[in-house]
Amino acid sequence: MTRNIMKKVMIFIGGYLPGEKYGGPVTSIHNFTEQLGDDYEMQIVCCNHDFGDTTPYQNISNGWNIVGKAKVLYLKDEALCYKVFRDILAKEKPDMIYASGIMHFKFNAPMIRAARKLKIPVLLAPRGDLCENALKIKEWKKKPFLAIVDRIGFFKNIYFHSTMEEESTALQRYLHADVSRIFLLPNLPSSTVKKDNYNKEAGVLRVLFISRIQSKKNLLGAIRIVNQLKGKTVFDIYGPIENEDYWQECKTEIEKSPDGVTVSYKGALSSGEAKNIYLQYDCFLFPTLSENYGHVIAEALMHDCPIVISKGTTPWDDVTESDAGAAFPLEDTEAFAEYLE
Repeated sequence: MTRNIMKKVMIFIGGYLPGEKYGGPVTSIHNFTEQLGDDYEMQIVCCNHDFGDTTPYQNISNGWNIVGKAKVLYLKDEALCYKVFRDILAKEKPDMIYASGIMHFKFNAPMIRAARKLKIPVLLAPRGDLCENALKIKEWKKKPFLAIVDRIGFFKNIYFHSTMEEESTALQRYLHADVSRIFLLPNLPSSTVKKDNYNKEAGVLRVLFISRIQSKKNLLGAIRIVNQLKGKTVFDIYGPIENEDYWQECKTEIEKSPDGVTVSYKGALSSGEAKNIYLQYDCFLFPTLSENYGHVIAEALMHDCPIVISKGTTPWDDVTESDAGAAFPLEDTEAFAEYLE
């Protein structure tokens, strides 16, 4: 009797658990490995420290570490190079490589070169890098980069995982990707947790924001919306401070909060903590500039926390039709405020 051998998928990602500052891609990969880890052998290669830090994670060992249903190899920054990646691939012989981010070139370029050398297929997820609002941030840098990699054919023969139609169109527009090499599949969600015996306090609105603190997530806009409210409001902010200058702008806006509106920064959350936090608030406010999926939006919905989001910047515009919250144009801050009131 012949034993079935599991197919091996090797995932290359800049950072992974126990990191708390890498945002949605870590959640995507964790959900991916947990749901498919019984059917495929999952291996993850990433750096050994959190985003913006230099200190290695504690409690990790050299070689492969077991994290959930995946084996994870944590590397020093100097080891994120062609030779090391080639040696890992040659030794492990994965059936396929899965990677994240068009713009993560410093990390993905040596991986793609090594994969081509060893003739291993690569499936790359843009992770929102090509969404129009995301491209507007540092457009002077991103558009020329895309033109160059397209001209030299760097991503030629790569397969792509698109999570939305806009992303599929952008792949064809900017990289001239063959439609036969683009696979459209939404991100896999985490498990659902329901609120039990939740009672909203009369006369008080508890508003939640969870995300990395940087311009694309538009915390500044969220604070300005909350500051328009006339009723008693508690607005709690969770997430790692990724851009200190931007956070200073947010703090300046917080100082303008009127009487009755309390805005507090609560710090970063681990993935395990976030699930319980959603259960403690009346709604999730997230006027983001651009999300190709928006894991925090999906998680809020899956934890019975209504969402109030920007319209046309995420795949969740039908939230109003589903009676699970509302979506408004970014520039219409009064509509956000009126809905929250």
